[in-house]
Amino acid sequence: SALKSLSNDNTKTLASNSSNIQFADGRTLDLDLLPDDSISHRGISIVRVAENELTIHNETGSADFDLNSFHMFAAKKGSTLKLTLPDNTTVQLNSGSSINISSSYGIKDRNVLLKGEGFFQVAHNKNTPFIVQVKDAQINVLGTVFNLSAYDQDKEVQATLISGSIAVNTSIDQTVIKPGQKATVGARSAIRVDSNVDLNQILAWREGVFRFHDQSIESILNELSKWYYIEDVQVATNLKDKFTGSIKRTKQLKDVLTAIQEVSDLHFELQEGRVKVMK
Repeated sequence: SALKSLSNDNTKTLASNSSNIQFADGRTLDLDLLPDDSISHRGISIVRVAENELTIHNETGSADFDLNSFHMFAAKKGSTLKLTLPDNTTVQLNSGSSINISSSYGIKDRNVLLKGEGFFQVAHNKNTPFIVQVKDAQINVLGTVFNLSAYDQDKEVQATLISGSIAVNTSIDQTVIKPGQKATVGARSAIRVDSNVDLNQILAWREGVFRFHDQSIESILNELSKWYYIEDVQVATNLKDKFTGSIKRTKQLKDVLTAIQEVSDLHFELQEGRVKVMK
């Protein structure tokens, strides 16, 4: 069966293992093992429309429909996953990211929980706002296009608006940003707004590339670790090199590190997910 039972101690993250979906009852589903292009379970139906692309429907008439059940969808490391939600809102999840939606999505609310990074194109509905809970921030939307990044390893939440309007709220602060602006939620829940935003760099992941601009090797390896399996990074002290450029995400990690070596005086040792950086 494509559905697997999942013990509670394995529910921390799907994105790092072999499954894309965790249903409300704890069962998991690996899309690569999906026998057909559709499956129904726990009040929702899932249709595979393309590789790494799913459409989700409510099944309010099903016997196991439960308004209060939540399902998790995840993009595995080294891949993305595009979802079309029941209201035709779309979200593309970056590598290692996940989103929780309820069986009642689009019926009584449009609330989701994001971990990692997602690009949202939200269907307009003035009566039911679209709400994303992410770390200690909440994003409120009526209908808009935006990118939201909040990986566990990152200290900040970054919401970048492409079109429309979004409100960013925390326990101590709130703001509304305009297209082309980025709101950053810092460690103490304060929000700062930046109008000088490089959308090409922020949205590079959707084009299948890494794009760096004047970044340290630590910053670059942090970005690479969201796509590749990198468990540990050791960087020699006093490395002040900065890098600008783009690299395709289809490359092997060792080839990416070799490309950086060739334009710098850095040397990398890669062994079982551990990267050591030296001069």
